[in-house]
Amino acid sequence: MKNLSAAEGSVKPPLSPEEVRKRYESFTEQVLEQWGSKINDLDSRLVRERRETEAEMVNLEYLNSLRTKSQDATLLFEELKKSSKDWDTKSKNLDKWIEELKLDFERAQNIIR
Repeated sequence: MKNLSAAEGSVKPPLSPEEVRKRYESFTEQVLEQWGSKINDLDSRLVRERRETEAEMVNLEYLNSLRTKSQDATLLFEELKKSSKDWDTKSKNLDKWIEELKLDFERAQNIIR
């Protein structure tokens, strides 16, 4: 039986903690940017003239709540990038925050139609 080396492409060496962190940060930055774009798209659906009705004001409150959560997630991400302590715990907390943002967005999207 022939032994295959990593150079032959059969086995990949494990990623270093630094590489895992870089990949996570790059991915998370893209996710946060996408959520910002989605929130902006949702905002564009609200016609400015219609925002004066009570229903549209409720929609605007949902939208403002989403913006705040998105900004909070971005702040958590910036703190995570600067931190070396408890990185795993902080990244898991940020993942949960982003998941909550996703669920809140879906609720708002169903309301703002």
